[in-house]
Amino acid sequence: MANRLLMRHRFSVLVFLMAGFGPVSPTYGQESNLTVIQPHGDPVAGDHAEAVTNNPAGLAFGDSFQLSYTYARADKNRLGHGHSLLLSTPFGSHYTMGFGYERLELPGHQEALPTRMSWAHALRFGSAVSLGLTWHNLSGATLGVLDDVDLVTVGLQLRPWRWLALGVVAENLNPP
Repeated sequence: MANRLLMRHRFSVLVFLMAGFGPVSPTYGQESNLTVIQPHGDPVAGDHAEAVTNNPAGLAFGDSFQLSYTYARADKNRLGHGHSLLLSTPFGSHYTMGFGYERLELPGHQEALPTRMSWAHALRFGSAVSLGLTWHNLSGATLGVLDDVDLVTVGLQLRPWRWLALGVVAENLNPP
């Protein structure tokens, strides 16, 4: 009996570790200067306003109203500094909407600073499943061919318990 209980706990910890450490995304090691790194930008279990930029399905599991401001300063991995303002709010118990504004300030003279506007929607199905969609618009003269490009991100999050989350994200479904 004790051996079966121990095996069950080992399996639970393994599932939790696999679910909590999903695939690496640009928010964890920023390979691109198109976005500002988000402190709660977890594509698997994120449920803060930062889910607007990663996995919009996580918005459905967040608190009632969230407003987040992030400032990221330049370092060896980032050429410039940036700002982001993100918010999310539910409408009823099954629909949550989010909005994001990110701006990068790169070194040197810029005609127009790179900006990303995001508008996210999340639907919650029952207590454990949510589906989300985010529309992103990139703009700024320094982006060249990516100036005024629209991108779509779709996410799914399963959260059978508060401490366990499984997430799937498909980014840039409509490549330019």
